[in-house]
Amino acid sequence: MSIATFDTQAAADTLREAGVEEAQAKATVAMVRDAIAEGVATKTDIAELKADHARLEGTLKEGFARLEGGLVSKADLRDDRKELKNDLYKLAGVAAGIAGIAVAVVKLLP
Repeated sequence: MSIATFDTQAAADTLREAGVEEAQAKATVAMVRDAIAEGVATKTDIAELKADHARLEGTLKEGFARLEGGLVSKADLRDDRKELKNDLYKLAGVAAGIAGIAVAVVKLLP
């Protein structure tokens, strides 16, 4: 984080020139100085945060796009299930045919 600069003497002088008593000017400047020291964001800080935000937003969008590209709809899953079911029936038919041929061969053997 960048450190904001604050000319306390110039600020106190400006307040005194505006008619503020010296003790009050010093107290006001001290409060402003303390507020700045506690972490007031500078323009540079804000620009860095905006850049980080844009970078993170881009990363999230890219991640969501990849995720959406990998998702399958329920309709696609139903179609795949039907195809697998049909393939299973075909396989069962082939297995039954092979079993029938095996029985016939065994009966024909002496």
